[in-house]
Amino acid sequence: MENKKSVSKKVLLLILLISIIVVLIVVLAFGLFFKSKDNDDKKDYNAGVITMNYSDSTNFKITNLIPVTDSVGMNFNEAGTYYDFIVDTKMEDSDEVSYEVAISVNEDETNVDLSNLKVYLEKQESGSYSKVLVPTTFKPLSKSSSFGTPKGAMVLFKNKVVNNSNDNYRLRVWMDEKTVTVPNTVYTISVNVDVYGHAE
Repeated sequence: MENKKSVSKKVLLLILLISIIVVLIVVLAFGLFFKSKDNDDKKDYNAGVITMNYSDSTNFKITNLIPVTDSVGMNFNEAGTYYDFIVDTKMEDSDEVSYEVAISVNEDETNVDLSNLKVYLEKQESGSYSKVLVPTTFKPLSKSSSFGTPKGAMVLFKNKVVNNSNDNYRLRVWMDEKTVTVPNTVYTISVNVDVYGHAE
């Protein structure tokens, strides 16, 4: 009789132990499944991508400058007097992508006072260029922008896109017509063009 009770207890303990192990396996399996699902969700999300395409470099340098009027500077069309670049935007998983076009002056290569530096930006629409920034005197930022444009640079244009796009831009810079020059001095302007942005 005692042997039967002992065997019965052992059977019950064995069943209980197996039940606990099964429950633990099920709980662990569910935990791993949902953890894996969360990781997959994180891996699948990709923010928008902003790329700037250009011919040689992001540097635009003009030498042998003379003071000119805005109407002349806006129509510089000879090779080397303007800078073309493309901002390529891919939405990925973002609803919209915002960016700003900015320039910074290479002061080591520029001997034109920044108060005499004029900037003009156009954007291509339906095959032709139209102005998005009127002739403007260079105005450096006093602090970094929310997009990441650094202090000392100038924001020329901000754009927001909701579809994949390729935006073509044309930049021109010149010396203001009121610039007082020194005889026999070769004047040079050197700027870097950059794009800063973020996806939402």
